[in-house]
Amino acid sequence: MVSSKKCMIEDKAKIKIYSTREERLAEYHGSDRVISSHDFKKELDEAKDKPSYSFLTQIPSLDKYTEGFETGELIVISGYTGHGKTSLCQSFTTSFAKQGINTLWFSYEMPPRQFFAKFPNELPLFYLPREVKDKALIWLEDRIIEAKIKFNTRAIVIDHLHFLIDLVQGKHPSLEIGTIVRALKQLAMRHNVVIFLIAHTSMPKGDKEPGLEDIRDSSFITQEADAAMVIHRIRPKGKKIYGNEAEITILKHRRMGTMGKVIRVFYKDKQFYEVDQNLNDQD
Repeated sequence: MVSSKKCMIEDKAKIKIYSTREERLAEYHGSDRVISSHDFKKELDEAKDKPSYSFLTQIPSLDKYTEGFETGELIVISGYTGHGKTSLCQSFTTSFAKQGINTLWFSYEMPPRQFFAKFPNELPLFYLPREVKDKALIWLEDRIIEAKIKFNTRAIVIDHLHFLIDLVQGKHPSLEIGTIVRALKQLAMRHNVVIFLIAHTSMPKGDKEPGLEDIRDSSFITQEADAAMVIHRIRPKGKKIYGNEAEITILKHRRMGTMGKVIRVFYKDKQFYEVDQNLNDQD
Protein backbone atom coordinates (compact mmCIF):
# COMPACT_ATOMS: atom_id res chain seq x y z
CA MET A 1 0.00 0.00 0.00
CA VAL A 2 1.40 3.39 -0.99
CA SER A 3 1.94 5.60 1.99
CA SER A 4 0.18 8.96 2.23
CA LYS A 5 3.58 10.65 2.49
CA LYS A 6 4.69 9.14 -0.82
CA CYS A 7 1.44 10.25 -2.48
CA MET A 8 2.02 13.80 -1.31
CA ILE A 9 5.53 13.75 -2.77
CA GLU A 10 4.22 12.43 -6.10
CA ASP A 11 1.44 15.07 -6.20
CA LYS A 12 3.98 17.83 -5.62
CA ALA A 13 6.14 16.43 -8.40
CA LYS A 14 3.22 16.84 -10.82
CA ILE A 15 2.95 20.56 -10.08
CA LYS A 16 4.96 22.49 -12.64
CA ILE A 17 6.87 25.50 -11.36
CA TYR A 18 6.66 28.58 -13.57
CA SER A 19 9.10 31.44 -13.29
CA THR A 20 6.57 34.05 -14.41
CA ARG A 21 2.84 34.55 -14.42
CA GLU A 22 2.96 34.84 -18.20
CA GLU A 23 4.53 31.37 -18.54
CA ARG A 24 1.81 29.84 -16.37
CA LEU A 25 -1.02 31.45 -18.32
CA ALA A 26 0.53 30.52 -21.66
CA GLU A 27 -0.07 26.86 -20.78
CA TYR A 28 -3.36 27.33 -18.92
CA HIS A 29 -6.15 24.89 -19.92
CA GLY A 30 -8.82 25.45 -17.24
CA SER A 31 -12.54 25.56 -18.02
CA ASP A 32 -12.42 29.38 -17.97
CA ARG A 33 -9.51 29.60 -20.43
CA VAL A 34 -9.79 32.06 -23.31
CA ILE A 35 -10.74 30.36 -26.61
CA SER A 36 -11.79 31.47 -30.08
CA SER A 37 -15.38 31.97 -31.14
CA HIS A 38 -14.98 29.20 -33.73
CA ASP A 39 -13.72 26.66 -31.18
CA PHE A 40 -16.44 27.60 -28.69
CA LYS A 41 -19.20 27.26 -31.29
CA LYS A 42 -17.78 23.88 -32.34
CA GLU A 43 -17.96 22.71 -28.71
CA LEU A 44 -21.59 23.79 -28.45
CA ASP A 45 -22.53 22.19 -31.77
CA GLU A 46 -20.90 18.89 -30.81
CA ALA A 47 -22.37 18.75 -27.30
CA LYS A 48 -24.57 15.68 -26.81
CA ASP A 49 -26.95 17.59 -24.54
CA LYS A 50 -27.73 20.75 -26.49
CA PRO A 51 -27.27 23.66 -24.04
CA SER A 52 -30.27 25.70 -25.12
CA TYR A 53 -34.00 24.99 -25.14
CA SER A 54 -36.74 27.19 -26.56
CA PHE A 55 -40.29 27.14 -25.20
CA LEU A 56 -43.40 28.43 -26.96
CA THR A 57 -46.41 29.90 -25.14
CA GLN A 58 -48.86 28.91 -27.92
CA ILE A 59 -49.98 32.55 -28.05
CA PRO A 60 -48.99 33.02 -31.73
CA SER A 61 -48.02 36.70 -31.82
CA LEU A 62 -46.12 36.47 -28.53
CA ASP A 63 -44.16 33.50 -29.89
CA LYS A 64 -43.58 35.40 -33.13
CA TYR A 65 -42.09 38.45 -31.40
CA THR A 66 -39.95 36.43 -28.94
CA GLU A 67 -39.20 33.27 -30.96
CA GLY A 68 -39.96 31.44 -27.72
CA PHE A 69 -38.24 31.75 -24.35
CA GLU A 70 -34.75 30.29 -24.15
CA THR A 71 -33.03 28.66 -21.21
CA GLY A 72 -30.59 31.00 -19.52
CA GLU A 73 -33.06 33.89 -19.79
CA LEU A 74 -34.75 35.85 -17.03
CA ILE A 75 -38.24 37.02 -18.03
CA VAL A 76 -40.03 39.64 -15.92
CA ILE A 77 -43.85 39.57 -15.95
CA SER A 78 -45.48 42.65 -14.44
CA GLY A 79 -48.81 44.43 -14.23
CA TYR A 80 -51.23 45.97 -11.77
CA THR A 81 -52.71 43.89 -8.97
CA GLY A 82 -55.53 41.68 -10.27
CA HIS A 83 -54.67 42.17 -13.95
CA GLY A 84 -53.54 38.61 -14.61
CA LYS A 85 -49.80 38.24 -13.93
CA THR A 86 -50.14 34.92 -12.11
CA SER A 87 -52.88 33.72 -14.49
CA LEU A 88 -50.64 34.44 -17.48
CA CYS A 89 -47.80 32.38 -16.02
CA GLN A 90 -50.28 29.60 -15.21
CA SER A 91 -51.44 29.76 -18.82
CA PHE A 92 -47.80 29.41 -19.93
CA THR A 93 -47.45 26.41 -17.59
CA THR A 94 -50.46 24.67 -19.16
CA SER A 95 -49.06 25.27 -22.65
CA PHE A 96 -45.61 24.03 -21.62
CA ALA A 97 -47.10 20.86 -20.10
CA LYS A 98 -48.80 20.07 -23.41
CA GLN A 99 -45.37 20.26 -25.05
CA GLY A 100 -43.77 18.01 -22.45
CA ILE A 101 -41.91 20.89 -20.79
CA ASN A 102 -41.77 20.59 -17.00
CA THR A 103 -42.26 23.73 -14.92
CA LEU A 104 -41.29 24.38 -11.29
CA TRP A 105 -43.41 26.89 -9.36
CA PHE A 106 -42.54 28.94 -6.29
CA SER A 107 -45.90 30.38 -5.21
CA TYR A 108 -45.44 32.56 -2.14
CA GLU A 109 -48.76 34.41 -2.33
CA MET A 110 -51.54 31.82 -1.94
CA PRO A 111 -52.10 28.41 -0.30
CA PRO A 112 -51.90 25.32 -2.55
CA ARG A 113 -55.66 24.67 -2.68
CA GLN A 114 -56.39 28.19 -3.97
CA PHE A 115 -53.39 28.02 -6.31
CA PHE A 116 -54.56 24.77 -7.93
CA ALA A 117 -58.10 26.14 -8.28
CA LYS A 118 -56.81 28.86 -10.64
CA PHE A 119 -55.74 26.23 -13.19
CA PRO A 120 -58.13 24.50 -15.64
CA ASN A 121 -60.22 21.65 -14.22
CA GLU A 122 -57.76 19.16 -15.69
CA LEU A 123 -54.74 20.20 -13.65
CA PRO A 124 -51.61 20.25 -15.86
CA LEU A 125 -48.46 18.46 -14.74
CA PHE A 126 -45.95 20.77 -13.05
CA TYR A 127 -43.87 20.75 -9.88
CA LEU A 128 -43.61 22.78 -6.69
CA PRO A 129 -42.11 22.45 -3.21
CA ARG A 130 -44.49 20.58 -0.89
CA GLU A 131 -43.79 23.28 1.66
CA VAL A 132 -42.22 26.71 1.19
CA LYS A 133 -39.76 26.78 4.06
CA ASP A 134 -37.47 29.61 3.13
CA LYS A 135 -37.16 32.74 1.01
CA ALA A 136 -33.36 32.55 0.81
CA LEU A 137 -31.80 32.16 -2.61
CA ILE A 138 -29.73 29.16 -1.51
CA TRP A 139 -32.94 27.27 -0.61
CA LEU A 140 -34.51 28.29 -3.91
CA GLU A 141 -31.45 27.13 -5.85
CA ASP A 142 -31.47 23.78 -4.02
CA ARG A 143 -35.08 23.20 -5.11
CA ILE A 144 -34.21 24.14 -8.72
CA ILE A 145 -31.34 21.62 -8.73
CA GLU A 146 -33.55 18.98 -7.08
CA ALA A 147 -36.36 19.48 -9.61
CA LYS A 148 -33.93 19.32 -12.54
CA ILE A 149 -32.40 16.05 -11.30
CA LYS A 150 -35.71 14.39 -10.42
CA PHE A 151 -38.07 15.78 -13.08
CA ASN A 152 -35.94 17.52 -15.74
CA THR A 153 -37.65 20.87 -15.11
CA ARG A 154 -36.56 23.65 -17.46
CA ALA A 155 -39.03 26.47 -16.72
CA ILE A 156 -39.16 28.19 -13.31
CA VAL A 157 -41.88 30.59 -12.10
CA ILE A 158 -41.35 32.80 -9.02
CA ASP A 159 -44.48 34.52 -7.70
CA HIS A 160 -43.36 37.04 -6.76
CA LEU A 161 -40.08 38.98 -6.48
CA HIS A 162 -40.90 41.07 -3.42
CA PHE A 163 -41.45 37.96 -1.28
CA LEU A 164 -37.71 37.30 -1.59
CA ILE A 165 -36.84 40.44 0.35
CA ASP A 166 -37.95 41.91 3.64
CA LEU A 167 -39.08 45.37 2.57
CA VAL A 168 -39.71 46.46 6.16
CA GLN A 169 -36.31 45.63 7.65
CA GLY A 170 -34.18 46.34 4.60
CA LYS A 171 -32.40 49.71 4.76
CA HIS A 172 -31.93 49.84 0.99
CA PRO A 173 -34.61 47.57 -0.51
CA SER A 174 -34.02 48.77 -4.07
CA LEU A 175 -30.34 47.79 -3.92
CA GLU A 176 -31.22 44.45 -2.34
CA ILE A 177 -33.77 43.79 -5.08
CA GLY A 178 -31.15 44.56 -7.71
CA THR A 179 -28.81 42.04 -6.08
CA ILE A 180 -31.55 39.39 -5.99
CA VAL A 181 -32.56 39.92 -9.63
CA ARG A 182 -28.91 39.70 -10.71
CA ALA A 183 -28.55 36.47 -8.72
CA LEU A 184 -31.68 35.02 -10.38
CA LYS A 185 -30.26 35.81 -13.82
CA GLN A 186 -27.07 33.97 -12.84
CA LEU A 187 -29.17 31.01 -11.63
CA ALA A 188 -30.94 30.84 -14.99
CA MET A 189 -27.62 30.70 -16.80
CA ARG A 190 -25.87 28.37 -14.38
CA HIS A 191 -28.65 25.76 -14.40
CA ASN A 192 -29.77 26.22 -18.03
CA VAL A 193 -33.37 27.09 -17.16
CA VAL A 194 -35.69 29.96 -18.04
CA ILE A 195 -36.94 31.91 -15.01
CA PHE A 196 -40.24 33.80 -15.15
CA LEU A 197 -40.18 36.40 -12.38
CA ILE A 198 -43.45 38.10 -11.43
CA ALA A 199 -42.93 41.69 -10.23
CA HIS A 200 -45.47 44.22 -9.01
CA THR A 201 -46.04 47.66 -10.44
CA SER A 202 -46.82 50.87 -8.63
CA MET A 203 -50.48 51.76 -8.08
CA PRO A 204 -52.37 52.53 -11.32
CA LYS A 205 -53.42 56.03 -12.33
CA GLY A 206 -56.78 55.65 -14.01
CA ASP A 207 -56.74 53.23 -16.93
CA LYS A 208 -53.14 54.05 -17.87
CA GLU A 209 -51.28 51.04 -19.25
CA PRO A 210 -48.17 50.28 -17.13
CA GLY A 211 -44.71 50.81 -18.60
CA LEU A 212 -41.14 50.04 -17.57
CA GLU A 213 -41.13 53.02 -15.23
CA ASP A 214 -44.13 51.61 -13.34
CA ILE A 215 -42.43 48.36 -12.34
CA ARG A 216 -41.37 48.70 -8.72
CA ASP A 217 -37.61 49.28 -8.52
CA SER A 218 -37.63 49.07 -12.32
CA SER A 219 -34.13 50.47 -12.85
CA PHE A 220 -32.64 47.48 -11.03
CA ILE A 221 -35.07 44.86 -12.38
CA THR A 222 -35.15 45.64 -16.08
CA GLN A 223 -31.38 46.11 -16.36
CA GLU A 224 -30.83 42.45 -15.49
CA ALA A 225 -33.87 40.95 -17.24
CA ASP A 226 -33.62 39.54 -20.75
CA ALA A 227 -37.25 40.47 -21.36
CA ALA A 228 -39.93 42.44 -19.58
CA MET A 229 -43.64 42.44 -20.36
CA VAL A 230 -46.79 43.71 -18.71
CA ILE A 231 -50.36 42.49 -18.82
CA HIS A 232 -53.13 45.05 -18.58
CA ARG A 233 -56.84 44.24 -18.42
CA ILE A 234 -59.14 46.24 -20.68
CA ARG A 235 -62.22 48.01 -19.37
CA PRO A 236 -65.03 47.97 -22.00
CA LYS A 237 -66.33 51.42 -22.95
CA GLY A 238 -69.09 52.59 -20.65
CA LYS A 239 -68.37 49.82 -18.12
CA LYS A 240 -67.13 50.22 -14.55
CA ILE A 241 -65.65 46.76 -14.33
CA TYR A 242 -62.97 45.05 -16.37
CA GLY A 243 -63.85 42.40 -18.93
CA ASN A 244 -62.04 39.21 -19.90
CA GLU A 245 -59.81 40.86 -22.49
CA ALA A 246 -56.29 42.10 -21.80
CA GLU A 247 -53.21 43.36 -23.59
CA ILE A 248 -49.73 41.89 -23.23
CA THR A 249 -47.12 44.51 -24.04
CA ILE A 250 -43.51 43.50 -24.67
CA LEU A 251 -41.64 46.39 -23.08
CA LYS A 252 -38.20 44.96 -23.76
CA HIS A 253 -36.75 41.87 -25.40
CA ARG A 254 -32.96 41.90 -25.52
CA ARG A 255 -32.40 38.91 -27.84
CA MET A 256 -34.95 39.96 -30.49
CA GLY A 257 -34.76 43.72 -29.98
CA THR A 258 -38.56 43.84 -29.68
CA MET A 259 -40.09 46.84 -27.90
CA GLY A 260 -43.66 48.09 -27.62
CA LYS A 261 -45.39 45.19 -29.38
CA VAL A 262 -48.93 44.60 -28.08
CA ILE A 263 -50.83 41.30 -28.17
CA ARG A 264 -54.57 41.31 -27.44
CA VAL A 265 -55.69 38.24 -25.48
CA PHE A 266 -58.85 37.01 -23.75
CA TYR A 267 -59.26 34.82 -20.69
CA LYS A 268 -61.50 31.78 -21.02
CA ASP A 269 -61.66 28.55 -19.03
CA LYS A 270 -58.67 29.72 -16.96
CA GLN A 271 -56.44 30.07 -20.02
CA PHE A 272 -55.30 33.02 -22.14
CA TYR A 273 -55.88 32.93 -25.91
CA GLU A 274 -55.05 35.46 -28.59
CA VAL A 275 -58.07 37.50 -29.69
CA ASP A 276 -57.10 37.42 -33.36
CA GLN A 277 -54.20 35.23 -34.44
CA ASN A 278 -53.79 37.36 -37.58
CA LEU A 279 -53.90 40.60 -35.59
CA ASN A 280 -50.20 41.45 -36.03
CA ASP A 281 -49.28 39.45 -39.16
CA GLN A 282 -48.84 42.62 -41.20
CA ASP A 283 -46.12 43.99 -38.88
